[in-house]
Amino acid sequence: MGALFVGAPALCATACRAPRRTHCSVARMCDVKHDAAGTKAVVVLGDLHLHPEAPRMAPFHTARQEILRALADLGVQQSDAFLVSVGDLGAYGIAGTSASFELARDFLRSFGLSYSVVTGNHDLEGLDEFKTDQENLDAWGRVFGPDTDTLTTLTEGLPVFRREIPGSDIVLLGMSTVRFREARGSSHEVYIDDEQLSWFDAQLAKCEMEGKRAFVFTHAPPMGAGLRSLQSVHVKNMCAWLNHSSGRRRRRIFLQKVKQHPCLRLWASGHFHLSHEFEDSVTLVEGRACFLQCGVIGPESSRDGYRQTRIILTDPSLGDSMKMYSVNHHDGGSLRLDASVVGQDSTAVSFALEHYPHDHVGKESWFRTFTPRPDDGCVLEPVQGEDVAAARADKVCWWHTSSGSVLGVHDGMVIEYDEETLAPVGLVMTAEELAGRDVFWISEADALVINPPAEGLSVEVLHPNADGTFARQYQLNKRYRIETKRREQLARQWLTTHRKELEA
Repeated sequence: MGALFVGAPALCATACRAPRRTHCSVARMCDVKHDAAGTKAVVVLGDLHLHPEAPRMAPFHTARQEILRALADLGVQQSDAFLVSVGDLGAYGIAGTSASFELARDFLRSFGLSYSVVTGNHDLEGLDEFKTDQENLDAWGRVFGPDTDTLTTLTEGLPVFRREIPGSDIVLLGMSTVRFREARGSSHEVYIDDEQLSWFDAQLAKCEMEGKRAFVFTHAPPMGAGLRSLQSVHVKNMCAWLNHSSGRRRRRIFLQKVKQHPCLRLWASGHFHLSHEFEDSVTLVEGRACFLQCGVIGPESSRDGYRQTRIILTDPSLGDSMKMYSVNHHDGGSLRLDASVVGQDSTAVSFALEHYPHDHVGKESWFRTFTPRPDDGCVLEPVQGEDVAAARADKVCWWHTSSGSVLGVHDGMVIEYDEETLAPVGLVMTAEELAGRDVFWISEADALVINPPAEGLSVEVLHPNADGTFARQYQLNKRYRIETKRREQLARQWLTTHRKELEA
């Protein structure tokens, strides 16, 4: 039998600390006024989930005024401010409908700013109104195309946008998810298809040729963005990252493009409904590309009690640099500097955030992912002289499998990590399934052994999937689940009607 890569409590004694910060903190700045002519700003709205009822729209109207006031405080003219929505426009129950698109269009128009929009997973959820994803997407395009050129000949018929900011070297690029009903796994995976990827390659090449900086916007972030505060449901259902459940190559391709194209300087996304208060809500990848997690405006959508909007600022006095601000709608629209990227190569980054909210509303629905690092003290190596060692569910540890996968125990769960980016891929065992039990890794068999085994089993082995991964698919396509329930309901009705005949 091969060595057991398993964590004894002694091996994990140092692993329960919070992951280390790798960037510096600076004092928050109150003097945010920028007087330089030509100051440009990009306002990024996270998941909106708008509802037409007046009381539920009131926070959004207030937030709009707070955002416009923040732009004025920053010295930005409205003609020099650009608005981007990263999707999920309608509230639950009306999401993905024509009515939700029209409501969002009217709200975005009310800012008086040039705006662009991409789809989120819920924007293709109009199952009662549209039979196919393409019909749903076409309806979205008919509403937003006249304002944004999306799904028109100017965007090659794709649900994308390219917007050059006049008087600057910045180009805004956006891509949309295109499937919900046809999703192979969870319908809430944000999926970028091959046609958009080809368009993206061409746009990045054009930016490099013209000496432009590219700011990218998608509903979900790409794997490898370094954003570590997620909702657990997104990891469990494998829909946290772009193309998350579509295989290793497809979910890694976005980080490869970041590495290949120095012009890609910023990537903003939403999807998680979490705030800007987490230390890794702004990250730096490849020493130059900033990734931003964007919060929400609506009280019903917030998962941690905070409601925020991002503003990205550039002006001639900053040169090739930029600053990221939060408009805090939960605090009367106060404006806060979160991070500054200084220097042409983004070699100096100052992060103004200094705290992490441990106690807040909804904390049971999210977890801060543990990101393995080779020197963090949590990696498990073969234990000399021991045939067996065990990792308890209340410890943090991780190990490499012989097939190349990376597995770990965190928050009482067994999690699979991507071996290249070490971002969480999905759950292997939930906390409820693992509670009070030990995890054994048998390298020779590439198998996880759980002890004590479940009732009725002499041994409980978690086998790898056919492709060598271990993460389990907990959520199936929503349309499939709806159709399954419908068939079962019809079958029950038929059996009830014909029971006497069957028993005769």
